[in-house]
Amino acid sequence: MANICRKNRIGPPSRLSAGRIVLILLLLCGQAGAADRASPVGEIPIPLQIQIFLKIVTYDRSFDSIASSPYEVGIVMRSDVTNDCDRSFRQVEEALSGKTIFGRPLVPMKILMNNGELPDIARIPGMLVLVGDWRKDGEIVARYANKHRLVTFGSDLLLLNSGIVVVMTMEGDRPVIHLNLNTARTVGADFHANFLKHCRVIR
Repeated sequence: MANICRKNRIGPPSRLSAGRIVLILLLLCGQAGAADRASPVGEIPIPLQIQIFLKIVTYDRSFDSIASSPYEVGIVMRSDVTNDCDRSFRQVEEALSGKTIFGRPLVPMKILMNNGELPDIARIPGMLVLVGDWRKDGEIVARYANKHRLVTFGSDLLLLNSGIVVVMTMEGDRPVIHLNLNTARTVGADFHANFLKHCRVIR
């Protein structure tokens, strides 16, 4: 855990040694069962998803680490699915509370999809995380992300076909990062080559 959020800070990868990323993710995802005993097998608890996705962002060389403004994390949820959006968002708020990335405070932004449409928002977040059931309509989020050049993250393999950039899944106790490289480049992301070695890259 200290490698990810030492002193509540998500910082830059000073040196990417071989296997370091995989080791970090194995340590984190090994806690998934303890973090949420009610989670179905293979499901990654929301706080853990957020933590891992934010760590992955630090390997994107296009990330603006100079800005002093808060870094807003867009949390996209479907309002027409029978899930508890408020409860999920509270988990995100708790996961980000007091944390920074490259010295920038982390601020969650709730984005609810209604009837297949995303709302107009005054400020565009720095990234998008899809939370909840996204077996459909993922392509709507992907189009929005492409328009605003945002890296997207999710935890359902179907989202790769929808154009979401990074999808995190569990295979038994093993975390697997799937990365759509063409889509990543379309939105301007530039992930370090050593990070890509530890992903299942889709072109």
